[in-house]
Amino acid sequence: MNVEGNLDVNNGVFPDIRDTVDQILQAALRESSASLTIEEKQKFLKAIRYKLFTLIVQHMQNFQRLLIISRRRNQQRFRRRQTMMRSFYFQKMLECDTTLIEFISKAHMRHFKEIKQTKNTDSVSTKPIPRNVFDDLSSFTQQQWLTTFRMSKENFDGLCAQLKNLIPPIQNRAQIVPLEKCIAIGLYALASGDEYTPIARLFGVANIIVYKIRAIFIEALLKKLGSNLIKMPKKSEEFQEIRTTFKQASNMPALVLGVIGACELPAINKAENLCKNPITFEALVDDRLLFRKIQLQGDVPSLFIDAPNEILNMELQLVNGKYIPCFAVCATQYYPLRLWLMHQYKNPSAPHEFDFNEAIENLVIFKNEAFRRLFSRWKILTRNYGIEPNTMTLITTACVALHNLCEENEEEFNEDWSEGVNLCDEISSGNVKTLPNATEALTMRNFLARTISSTEM
Repeated sequence: MNVEGNLDVNNGVFPDIRDTVDQILQAALRESSASLTIEEKQKFLKAIRYKLFTLIVQHMQNFQRLLIISRRRNQQRFRRRQTMMRSFYFQKMLECDTTLIEFISKAHMRHFKEIKQTKNTDSVSTKPIPRNVFDDLSSFTQQQWLTTFRMSKENFDGLCAQLKNLIPPIQNRAQIVPLEKCIAIGLYALASGDEYTPIARLFGVANIIVYKIRAIFIEALLKKLGSNLIKMPKKSEEFQEIRTTFKQASNMPALVLGVIGACELPAINKAENLCKNPITFEALVDDRLLFRKIQLQGDVPSLFIDAPNEILNMELQLVNGKYIPCFAVCATQYYPLRLWLMHQYKNPSAPHEFDFNEAIENLVIFKNEAFRRLFSRWKILTRNYGIEPNTMTLITTACVALHNLCEENEEEFNEDWSEGVNLCDEISSGNVKTLPNATEALTMRNFLARTISSTEM
C-alpha cells in the first residue's frame, strides 16, 4: 500500500501533516546514533515515515467509519419512530372513524324509531315509571345494561345461567328474591361501590339482604368461574401469541410473557384501625389486557420473585445465537432483577440502555390500561367504608374475574367511567422488600439492550 501516495503528501494536499512528520523525523534522527551512514539514515527515515503515515490513514478511516455508522444509526432510529407514530396515527384515525359511523347510525335509527312511534300512537305514552326500576329489567336499553352492570344483556343472561345452581333462594320480607335480581344487585354493588343503604333503596330490599347477596354472589362467581377466568396460558400457541404481540409493540425480542404491576388498595377503616397497612395488589397482565395471575397476600410485593414459578418453567428461546429464558417485565423497580424478571435501568447512560428503557415503557402501557379499566369498571376497589381485609381480597378477586370476562367478550368500555379514578403505582417505602439484583440477570439485560439497539429500524 502506497500510504504517502494515497495521502498525496508530496503534492501539498496535507502540508501541515507533512511538516509535522518531517519535524518528528528530524528529531528522531538527531537522537539516533551518529555512526549511521547516509544510506542507513535514509532507510531509517523512510521506515519511520511509512509507519507514521500508515497510522494517520488508519485513524482517518476509523474516524470516517464512526461518522457513517453514527449517522446511519440516527437515521434508522428516526425512521423507526416515524413509522411507529404513523401507524399509531392511522390506528387512532380508524378508531375515530368507526366510532363516528356507529354514533351516526345509532342516532339515525333512534330518530326513525321515534318517528314510527309517533305515527302509530295518537298521544305520548303516559305509562308511569315503577318505584323500583329493577323489578323489570326487560325495560333496560343496551346502554343502560352497560352503564349499570358493565355488561350487555346477553352476557348477563349467560352469567345467570352459569350461577343459577350456586345461588340459594334468598328471602326478603316474605318474598324470594329472583336469581336475576340477586346477580344484578351483586354486579351493581361492585360497579358502583355504593354503601348498602342506597343500593337497598334502589332495589327495594333490606340493607342486610344487600350484604348477604353480595357475599353469596362473589362466592358463587369465584367457585364457578374464578379459576377459568384468572389463569396462566396453558398452550404454547397462547404464549407465542403473547410474545409476538409484545415484540411488535416494543421491539423487544419475543420473550415477554406479561407485565407485572402493583398498587395499594385503599386502607381499611383507618379510623377504627382495623387494618394497619393497606393491601398490596399485584398482577401479571398480558397483551389482551387480561389479568393472568394476581396476588393479595400481605403488604410486600413478591409475585414471581421466588423460584420455581410458571415463567421460569418456560422453554428457552434462541436470540442472536444465544438461548435466553422468557421473562416478565416489571412496571416498577420494587422487584429485584432476575432472569425471569426484567425492569428498566435506573440511571441509563449508554444509548442501548435508553433503547431498553423505551421498550419497557411501551410494554408498561398494557399494564396501565388494564389497571385503569379494572378500577374504572368496578368502583368498589376505590371506595373505603370499613371493608375487612379478607372481604376486600375476595371482592378484588371477583372484580378481576369480571374484568377478564368483559374483556374476553369484548364489552364496550366507557371512558367516562375513569373520571375521578386515581391510580397510584407507588408503594409505601416501608413495604418494599429490598433484594439484590442477580449478576446473571444484569448480564442478560445488557445483552437484551444491545440486541434491541442493533435491530432498530
